Amino acid sequence: MKNLSMAVDIGNISVKGILIDNDGNIISKCYLRIKDDYISAYGRIINILRSSINLNEYRVTSFKLTGIRKRLLERSLGREHFFNEINSLVNYASTKYKIGTIIDIGNSLKIINFKNNKITDYVIDDFNYYGRVIDKVKSILNIDSININNTRVKFNNMNTILFNYNTVSLLLNKYSKDEILLGTYNLIIDNILYNLKDIELKDNIIITGGLSLDKSFIRLLENYFCKKIIIMDNSEYSSCIGASILIKDKVLIHK
Repeated sequence: MKNLSMAVDIGNISVKGILIDNDGNIISKCYLRIKDDYISAYGRIINILRSSINLNEYRVTSFKLTGIRKRLLERSLGREHFFNEINSLVNYASTKYKIGTIIDIGNSLKIINFKNNKITDYVIDDFNYYGRVIDKVKSILNIDSININNTRVKFNNMNTILFNYNTVSLLLNKYSKDEILLGTYNLIIDNILYNLKDIELKDNIIITGGLSLDKSFIRLLENYFCKKIIIMDNSEYSSCIGASILIKDKVLIHK
């Protein structure tokens, strides 16, 4: 019977889970969007992962929980199963690349700088719902991507869209759909730049998190940084992968 490591990442708008074998191969993975019932979503993702494997062939021998909402399960699971999300990100990225800066952009923002493979400083911004804003604006506009050019559409602040999505429909009276999405991207990038004001952006920039999959956003970010951005495989699962490859200690699920 082959041993597997399981890790679950509970974020603000999604729960991700992954199963990895001792050779680092991803055996199964799952991504669920959530609104507010994080505990129920956690249970669903555990069941989905478990049902995806043959229990006569595999057993899960180690488990960790990571992500910004992990403490919601502290009472039922205990803190011994928690793993810091920054350490998880760093662990996965460092197995693949020489890191200068990691920027994790999901529903929150994490910026982590390195020197000689050691963390020198970092910033976490949990207030602005980056991923949720982009998803909602795309849904209202019914578009998924845009062609990035040198046009800079500027809105007042992210809160205008974040707290009143009716604003998006009103903006259609003045801007095209592409311009509105571009303007929303620019709001988010302005916020990233604000969080970078006390941190020097290094070379070898690695982007992880849900927005790493948005090619239009990444291209625009490269234009701002004037640097090439690296997108890792399974970047939206980075925290899960990083946590799972570090733990192989206790049998939690078996036949």
